[in-house]
Amino acid sequence: MKTKRIKSLAVAIALLMGISFTSCLNSNNESSWDLVQSVTIRSYMGSVYMLGDDGITYYPTNPDLLKISSTDGSPKYGERAFLTLKYVDEATNGATAGSRNVTIVGGRFISVKSFCDSPDTIKTTIPLVSLNAAGGVNGYITVNFNYNYTGSKVDFDLYPEKVEGDLLTLRFKQTYGKDSYGGTSSLELYSYRIPSFSILQSQLEDRSLGELTPVNDSIYVTIVGTGSNNTDLTLNSPYNKFRIKAE
Repeated sequence: MKTKRIKSLAVAIALLMGISFTSCLNSNNESSWDLVQSVTIRSYMGSVYMLGDDGITYYPTNPDLLKISSTDGSPKYGERAFLTLKYVDEATNGATAGSRNVTIVGGRFISVKSFCDSPDTIKTTIPLVSLNAAGGVNGYITVNFNYNYTGSKVDFDLYPEKVEGDLLTLRFKQTYGKDSYGGTSSLELYSYRIPSFSILQSQLEDRSLGELTPVNDSIYVTIVGTGSNNTDLTLNSPYNKFRIKAE
């Protein structure tokens, strides 16, 4: 059930991002890609692989596409990405196979940040347009949202706001950019590293939010966004809350 839900979220994100499931065809009427997936990029002993949010490990034939330039100009691999992939192995059921060999057809990197541990220092709140979906897997919470694109540099923060038993409410804000409508509502993805449970508990105590009480070693998470006139934007069902491991 968990894998099915995460895969459905990936498809929903693809649709929201305008990826067409019918336009990517070759001359033989075969789709040029087989799936869309958010992935975490990892490397070991020179080998690059991707942990899919669907629980599958993907081994790319063209891993150089996952390289970005670091601050010193040297190439390194990105951390998170949203990709269209084409299978190159013979597995007949990609939904249950533990790993797949794939070719990266296209996609984009996902911006990655840590939770904001000092929300009181946030001085600016710029209204979001919508909070579409979110999920937590592989040590990240990924948020899908729309904001008013103005062509300027933008930034977004996520931080704990409320604790109720095993439910943690996180606040999502646009904290940098122009507070004016540029004529285009742009869709964006951001991923946030989930801190260890001990660090998270410490942050909650420092802000007098109380103590989380995990059930079966996991907690529920929901996200509330800040919209116009400081109204609350909530996640759409069935993605209004999700579970993450309390590790």
